[in-house]
Amino acid sequence: MSKTINQIIYEMLTENTGKSIFDSGGTDGRKWQKNQKKTLEEFINSEPITFEVYNDDVIWTIDLFHYLTSDCELEIDALCEAFNEVNINADNWDGGCGISVEALEVLKKAGVEEIEIAPINTYNYDSNLSQGLQYTIYEIEDKNNPEYVIRYIALQIHNGCDIRGGYTDARLFVSDYLPPERGSGIVKIFGKEYDINVDGTEIFDDNGSLLYIEDLFAERINEIKKMYNNKGIPIPEGIENITAENFDNDIEPFLSFIEAYEAENKDNSKGQLCLDIS
Repeated sequence: MSKTINQIIYEMLTENTGKSIFDSGGTDGRKWQKNQKKTLEEFINSEPITFEVYNDDVIWTIDLFHYLTSDCELEIDALCEAFNEVNINADNWDGGCGISVEALEVLKKAGVEEIEIAPINTYNYDSNLSQGLQYTIYEIEDKNNPEYVIRYIALQIHNGCDIRGGYTDARLFVSDYLPPERGSGIVKIFGKEYDINVDGTEIFDDNGSLLYIEDLFAERINEIKKMYNNKGIPIPEGIENITAENFDNDIEPFLSFIEAYEAENKDNSKGQLCLDIS
């Protein structure tokens, strides 16, 4: 029975890549050990993209499982199944990056040709993926349409600690290319909910406008000040000492007032502020 893309990616994410000679020590960097504690259903139900505010900036992480199973539109054909079956049961790894001699022979017999001089590694460019990827691109003439080619990628997931080692055995997929890193979701920034989209290194609101952390922080502080003004209460001096980087801690002395105000004005507030800002 053929495996689904979800099953194959799950197997890769939980594959034991051992301890690389490049490991810097400890097990925190070995993703496979943490991933093995999760079920496939837990991967499916995990958040596709997560956010945090760090050093006055919004940092997002795109979950690798969701990226590979949803965004990349990977497919499996008969050649992929033949390659993968041989490669995960091989013991001669002189065929290339995560590719055994036996699996490489499967590609050669099929007439597949490598079209990149070196494998592509996401570590070599800005990436927000939760784990690194390395892949080699191949192509073969489409027998049903000689004017076109079918492209494949021999993909490895970085499950180890140091980026120089700790990769899974390669799996072959039908894929023209891996798409840009994109994602969307509801994120809490300074205690306020935003429906946002990310594309590469930029972040947008649901109207397609670029979001800047300094603007969001200034807007949030002004909103809090207005709460006090609307209640006829002097603005506490400590409000001016709130920083973007330590917002969650700095806001604590004023949190009870903010929560009470937001709860009272919930029905009249468009784009309700999030009450849980911890």
